[in-house]
Amino acid sequence: MKRLLCFAYGLRRVEQLAGMALLLFVGGCAALQLSSQWTENAVSVDGRVDDWSGKTTSIGAKRLTIGFANDTNYVYMMLATTDRATSRMLVMQGLTIWFDTSGGRTKSYGIHYPIGLFSGGSGGGRQAESDPFSPMGGNSPMSQLEVLRPGQDDVRRLQIASAQGIQARVSYTETGFVYELRIPYASAERFPYSLRARPGSVIGVGLETPDVGGSQASSGAAPGGGGGGRGRGGRGGGSSGGSETQGTQAPVEPLKDWMKVQLFSPDSLRTK
Repeated sequence: MKRLLCFAYGLRRVEQLAGMALLLFVGGCAALQLSSQWTENAVSVDGRVDDWSGKTTSIGAKRLTIGFANDTNYVYMMLATTDRATSRMLVMQGLTIWFDTSGGRTKSYGIHYPIGLFSGGSGGGRQAESDPFSPMGGNSPMSQLEVLRPGQDDVRRLQIASAQGIQARVSYTETGFVYELRIPYASAERFPYSLRARPGSVIGVGLETPDVGGSQASSGAAPGGGGGGRGRGGRGGGSSGGSETQGTQAPVEPLKDWMKVQLFSPDSLRTK
């Protein structure tokens, strides 16, 4: 009888601890732990998933897939989703990737890209109209990105073609959304916009889309459908019109996710 009571108490304790762990995770206190994969060859930043086989992890309820890789100079990141509402949100509202080189959740360095379709440029001419996702030339939102350093009150908008080591590209089709980013992380001397992290260190990475009203966030607008506001962090955004869906859809929850990423150290290759 005593053993049975002890077993029952132990089972109840396990259930309590499991419940606490679930609350911590749901409440955002437990960060997802990911590892960056070493790459000998530079990842082609082309808005495709070809280079990411075996390097990705599925996260969240929005059918998100994310992956990290690094070499001695760059961190590469890929984010993809097959959820149509989430894809539209990312394209129309924009996305900010935050980095904290101490491994926490401080927004110390950010890359704002995409800025938000039809929200950040003054018109990209015929080239932008024919291919709004072209990162080269013109002033279309997809040809520009912003480097954010909130602690220094510094926002730099750059043409991707001349972003001094940073590369970014998205693709958006009926089957989903793919985002790729390359950012220098080790050499501040060579790259003025370096993340200034150490190989082998753990960094915090945050995904953030703006908080907007339900009617804006759930808009069915597709590329080419209308305008919007700026989409960095918690600032405004939105879309209107669109030929794909005219009815009201369920609101799309903005992304506010953080994770810890262990960068691969080339020193570990020499010890094998």
